[in-house]
Amino acid sequence: MTKYATLLKGKLQELLAERGLPTDGTKDVLVERLEESDKIAAELDQDLEEPVANSSQGATTDKNVEDQTVPTTNDATVTDATTTPTAVGDATESLQARAVKLLEGKIARVRRFGDESSAVALQKQLARVVRFGVTPGSALALEVEGPPTVNGDSPLHHGHSHGHGHHHHHHGHGHGPHGRRVGYVRKVRETAKVHK
Repeated sequence: MTKYATLLKGKLQELLAERGLPTDGTKDVLVERLEESDKIAAELDQDLEEPVANSSQGATTDKNVEDQTVPTTNDATVTDATTTPTAVGDATESLQARAVKLLEGKIARVRRFGDESSAVALQKQLARVVRFGVTPGSALALEVEGPPTVNGDSPLHHGHSHGHGHHHHHHGHGHGPHGRRVGYVRKVRETAKVHK
């Protein structure tokens, strides 16, 4: 016996009317109709609950995956960001250190010759380098790094050629007196023939 069997037929008809179901038939038919309605409603509720549960679980899983991937991306970004400036920083620092040594040497040299105004100017330049570093490509940077190798070879090659020229020139002078001596001997011989 179900809960609907104890109700009056009028009450059963009211319940059926609320659910939009037919209210005609005997009491047993009305009871059966209500029970069938409850069964269908229960199945519908169950079907609706399962997707919601799955959806919640899926959302949690997605969130976990998201939480795991985000730190990895951040780590990679931080690593890249710190590696590149370090390499650039080392190169700039090396250039700055060499520039400081160069300027200190210049200051000592001009002071040795008593050129105090140049020493003051160089000291200002040195203070600027210590504070702000050396701009790559600037006149000071090029001076610190030194001239290209090709330019360095040119004076040596020029001096070598000049030496050869001097040698040939000197050798030519050696021929001069010898030529004059031969001419003088011929002249003496011709004079002797005339006198005969």
